[in-house]
Amino acid sequence: QHTGLEAIKRGGGAQETLDTSPITELRCYTKNVQLIKNDNRFQDLLAELCMLGNWDIVFVNETWRSAEEEQFETEHGHVFLGAGGAINRSGAAVLVHKRWASGISSFTTSGDRLCWLDIQFAQQSFRLVSVYMPDSAYPDADVEAVYTTLERLRRQARQRGHFFVAGGDWNAVLGIGGDSCDNQFIGEHGMGERNERGDSLAAFLSENTLSTTKTYYPMQDSNKWTHRNGVHRRQINFFSACAARRKK
Repeated sequence: QHTGLEAIKRGGGAQETLDTSPITELRCYTKNVQLIKNDNRFQDLLAELCMLGNWDIVFVNETWRSAEEEQFETEHGHVFLGAGGAINRSGAAVLVHKRWASGISSFTTSGDRLCWLDIQFAQQSFRLVSVYMPDSAYPDADVEAVYTTLERLRRQARQRGHFFVAGGDWNAVLGIGGDSCDNQFIGEHGMGERNERGDSLAAFLSENTLSTTKTYYPMQDSNKWTHRNGVHRRQINFFSACAARRKK
């Protein structure tokens, strides 16, 4: 079971935002919807966003939608951009608030686990990537293929001067940081014990000069976990962003 919206900035405990000057902050969230095939499910998602108040971007996972690539406007004017194609599994999407819709310049998908868009916020260009990593039932080769694409997208963003943000369900446990490299890119306030897929995520962050959010500042465990399997709670939803552009 996945929790609801998980944010870069959230109420309770420490709050984090991305430093996006001249924008003061960009409110980004992740959401595992586990099926969003009909209007009722969309209405549920939009109702949850209304309860949040201000939001800018939602990285959506497990959409389970059949279209390999789709873009459409919701009844409220927000823009949904998604990658799918698999039946009853996977799917990644980005939901953009209507205030930023005119800034979208391109949208691309890669299978049913990755999609990305280039977008302008005020005077800053962003590359936003929605990620839904294969879980432990899939071979390591499938995970490595997604990371290979992410590394290419990160290089392109750097070359083009785009601020890079990848958000979603990484199906990886980073755990509590330890060594100096962890402290630089992950911080000391994760949750649980790192697993092998967490090692892969940590290596990706370090090699691409990215940092996670929600692991740098103290926070109650009840505000950290994003997945529950029986009695076990895990933190597997993260944002990765340019390490030099984070602030508390």
